[in-house]
Amino acid sequence: MPQSRARQCATLFAATSFITLGGGIAARAANLLVNPGFEAPPGTSNVDSTVAGWTLQFDAQRATFHNHTPGGTEAIWAKTFQPQGGVSQVVGITAGATYNFSSFLYFESAFPTTGANIDLKLTWNTGSPSQLVIPSSSITTTDAWTPFSFSAVAPAGATSVEAFLGWDTGQTVTGAQSAFFDDVVLDGPGTAPTNSVWITNGGGDYNNAANWANGTVPTGVGAQADFLGAITTPHTVYSDVAITAGSLNFDNTNMYVLTGAGSLTVQAAGAAAARIHVLHGTQKINLPMTLASNTNMDVDAGATLLISNPVTIAANKTLTKTGTVLVQAPLTIQSGGGLVLASGPTSLFGAPSIAAGGKVDVKNNTLTIDYHGQTTPAATIRSQLTSGYAGGSWNGSGINTSSATANTGLGWNDSAANQAITIKYAYYGDSNLDGKVDLTDFTFLAANFNGASKDWQQGDFNYDGTVNLTDFTFLAANFNKSLPAESLGAAVPEPMSFGVFVAGLALVGRGRRTRR
Repeated sequence: MPQSRARQCATLFAATSFITLGGGIAARAANLLVNPGFEAPPGTSNVDSTVAGWTLQFDAQRATFHNHTPGGTEAIWAKTFQPQGGVSQVVGITAGATYNFSSFLYFESAFPTTGANIDLKLTWNTGSPSQLVIPSSSITTTDAWTPFSFSAVAPAGATSVEAFLGWDTGQTVTGAQSAFFDDVVLDGPGTAPTNSVWITNGGGDYNNAANWANGTVPTGVGAQADFLGAITTPHTVYSDVAITAGSLNFDNTNMYVLTGAGSLTVQAAGAAAARIHVLHGTQKINLPMTLASNTNMDVDAGATLLISNPVTIAANKTLTKTGTVLVQAPLTIQSGGGLVLASGPTSLFGAPSIAAGGKVDVKNNTLTIDYHGQTTPAATIRSQLTSGYAGGSWNGSGINTSSATANTGLGWNDSAANQAITIKYAYYGDSNLDGKVDLTDFTFLAANFNGASKDWQQGDFNYDGTVNLTDFTFLAANFNKSLPAESLGAAVPEPMSFGVFVAGLALVGRGRRTRR
């Protein structure tokens, strides 16, 4: 193609960019793009939509009709009989550095009559594009591979760029009219996509390499899977086989749903901790999940993680959770395993199954046990709390708290109306778990005084199955205290209040003696 004609007809939308068309593409130090010849994975048909590392947009596909890569067979087919389409890939870059973006292009004989524009574009994450537009009317050389390139300087603040090749304003004409891209290069300082980042704006198969930025399916011990900004509406990623990952990151206000007929094992390499991190939005894991390593489940403020299939914490492994996590399926903690609720609300479906030595450390938080559609698991929860209470040390197996003091522990209430049990860090004496110890709590205790087989909400604060003077002493010591307004243990019951309690207790005892 005459280069003077190309310079006249190409349009460049960026002051920092310049066209460098010539007799060939100069040698380069590095290519930041994955799968630049579109050869991976090996094709199984003449036309397909599986291209490792690249996101296909609209009706772009890979085809074997023309190829430029030595020893290869594939190129990206620009269907100029369709209005638009293309492929893209995101890489990390350095602000202020110069980048050269190039591709070989093959134009069929009727392409100049299509009215289509071929577009090579770099869109920086700061939002400003650098772009080379090649109108079909500018093309005089057809049925041959021709190099095109332009250079651009990354603007201040840019940390990544989307490299795009595509077309628009296409229409159907007579004759062979398509164009083809092959052997694309983006060179300059930066980082090729090494992480497996989901790049498809839609749902798809987790195990399809073309859905990941680096062309690698993230499965295996220590593998990292990143579900970031690719989707613009909620979508489902499925796996029908067992997968393993050491790290899963979700950062999108739209929901990713990870589901399928397979399963998920979360396991980090060596002694490292695995991690599930939700930065934004409500995200959902709907695969049976086994935590085979110590795991941190971190959900940032304003975000939520939903887990809708059974979860197993492996023997002697600990899950530490921060933020809002709703487990909508049974939880199993194997021998010596543990769940630590470091912060934020947590909901489990049904009582957890806790093997010998297993623990749920509520710390100074709230745990909700949802049992909608089931019989209340109150007896199991009572047993697990009694075991965790461990005579007041709150370090036993079952449900416990490492935040206990002489005045605080875990209380619980069963609401049949809500079909939920609330387990909450509280002062001893706060029978209704409203955050304060007052006359309402004393009324509950008095109504059940000297009774057997009672629960916290009826005044049994030391989990011995009775409401007696020990429980009254707990309540009296914390009367008028509230959480979290006062520092723990700082408040002292007012003498008059204590006197009221003593008088009240005497009346309770007298009434019971009279009835006898």
